[in-house]
Amino acid sequence: MATPLRFDMTLPNGEPLRWNTPGACWDGSVEDVLAALAQTTNNNMSTQNLVSATLSAQAVTNITQAIATIRTNLPFLLNLNENQRKQLQNVTDATQGIVQSAITFVAQNPNALPGDFNQTEFNKDAALLVPFQQVAALITSLENDSSDTLRALYSDLFVETLDIYSYAKNSSRAASYSEFINTVRSRYATGPRATKATAAPKP
Repeated sequence: MATPLRFDMTLPNGEPLRWNTPGACWDGSVEDVLAALAQTTNNNMSTQNLVSATLSAQAVTNITQAIATIRTNLPFLLNLNENQRKQLQNVTDATQGIVQSAITFVAQNPNALPGDFNQTEFNKDAALLVPFQQVAALITSLENDSSDTLRALYSDLFVETLDIYSYAKNSSRAASYSEFINTVRSRYATGPRATKATAAPKP
């Protein structure tokens, strides 16, 4: 049996009945209003869907193994702390050109260097540079794409969370969704701004 509307009533979702509440009309029912609110919420649902994909457990296993293979083939990778990074020479694009000139010079003039210069290690580093640059560029590109995709995925979910919050707020009966509603509300809760203390006038 339909529940008749009263002008001073509070709807099951906790909102007061207003003259412009969707679905409210003379001789209307609570059920009509709730249906109209749900339809309004559905019509206002966001269409953002930047990421639409699945990732199977087997795919995660394959990727994990592939990354382990990459690390196995790059046993010289470093994990520097912030202080160590600051102590390293800052190599810019211009400095890279100077390094390349030095590599060419040593290759063309191996006898120009003193005996205490570790030419073997220099040549080893020089031989590593080009292939490692290629690998590092691929890994950096993958990392950038992964970060962008994760950011977009979180954005999709957050926009959808706001839609879910709106639906829950409009459909809650007897505070049945209050825990979720309060959790979302608390994310945006802000207290009163603290007023700046006025300095006492100097005597």
